[in-house]
Amino acid sequence: MAVEVTIEGRMLQLRMTGFDQIWALRRHLEVPIADVVGASVEAKDPLADNVAFRIRGSSIPGLLIAGKYSIWKHARNHEKERQFWLTFRGAEVLVIKTSLPWPSLLVLEVPGARELATMINETINESLASARRHDAAGDAR
Repeated sequence: MAVEVTIEGRMLQLRMTGFDQIWALRRHLEVPIADVVGASVEAKDPLADNVAFRIRGSSIPGLLIAGKYSIWKHARNHEKERQFWLTFRGAEVLVIKTSLPWPSLLVLEVPGARELATMINETINESLASARRHDAAGDAR
């Protein structure tokens, strides 16, 4: 089980290796850091209870959720979110929220999840601060 989460330039990158590529039916996924809202470490079970429909990937109950999933956001008006999952038996997962329709959420079981969440949130804050400085410099002209 191996998924590498890195930030390269202005992109959050996921690289699946080994059997994870097979389970998730994907080797690589990129999300612009400007579209990342935040990252946290959360309990997996409450999130997994909302998994409704596998679009592309693998699922073995109690063992594995991997790939692209559609999650019912509001059943009454049939709103759905498209999420990317790569989790196994761990109790806690790294959750990365985006402002994109796909993937709206990345749910990953990775070693060092808390450190990754901190790194992602710090990068978002730095990116926002840089954008504000840039806007302020433009207004001063």
